[in-house]
Amino acid sequence: MLKYLDYSRVSNVFILYCTLFCSRNPSLSSRFRYYTRFPSLHNLTMSSKAAKRQRSSKDVPFHLIYWPGIPGRGEHVRLALEEAGADYTDAAHTKDGLKEVLSYVQAKVACDDANVPVLAPPILKHGDLLISQTPNILLYLGPRLGLVPSADEDEDGIYRVNSLALTALDGLSNEVHDCHHPIATGSYYEDQKEESMKKAADYVKNRLPRFLGYFERVLQSTASGDGPWLYGGQLSYADLVLFQVCHFLGRKRIAMLAGSALIPTLSSAWTAPNTNSQKQ
Repeated sequence: MLKYLDYSRVSNVFILYCTLFCSRNPSLSSRFRYYTRFPSLHNLTMSSKAAKRQRSSKDVPFHLIYWPGIPGRGEHVRLALEEAGADYTDAAHTKDGLKEVLSYVQAKVACDDANVPVLAPPILKHGDLLISQTPNILLYLGPRLGLVPSADEDEDGIYRVNSLALTALDGLSNEVHDCHHPIATGSYYEDQKEESMKKAADYVKNRLPRFLGYFERVLQSTASGDGPWLYGGQLSYADLVLFQVCHFLGRKRIAMLAGSALIPTLSSAWTAPNTNSQKQ
């Protein structure tokens, strides 16, 4: 697949977004050292304030069930919990975590009267609630962790945030995965390498610019608000999702197109905080 990629034309759009995000959230630096290649941006300060975090109405910790040792889609949920400073446990870091994941995958967990069976992780347990599917979990966590606009101030904001998260997952996660397994998800990459190379070339040429251009338009829109965030001028779980898929794309060295290099809105978001901090 990599023979089709031109590393001399890697775009700065994801680099800037990841760097901005990490500078706003230094607690993530120990887990995501991607931005340390750009030390001059490390000390950026953001003018926008983080959303107020809301305590859950349930007095029990969240429990994330996902494969140990694999960031995957569970990392989107994990980032939301970490950003909010939520009280949670993680099967990936428990002694019998793998057994717990397998018990759900192999349908060994007995059903109850309220919860439907889950098909695959990530899975979230919160009190008596048991749900799966990354976007569904984030939709549940968003208002409880302060990662969507307050319903009192923006009743429909949660659905706009969810739309952004779904778009990022569709175009910058699912389609990328399909490049690696274009024939069968259960087959090894080596067994479908030729088809994977063709799929990757088409994705980089036709699909990737479409999604990069979309998020550029989102950041330029009035609804984005002030600062580098995607919606409402504040951090939401859509920003966390976009950060994670950016990090994944960079780690996998999937090249961007020169035409989208240094997206102007992200460039402005990078310089404005420095200017504001110098005036103070």
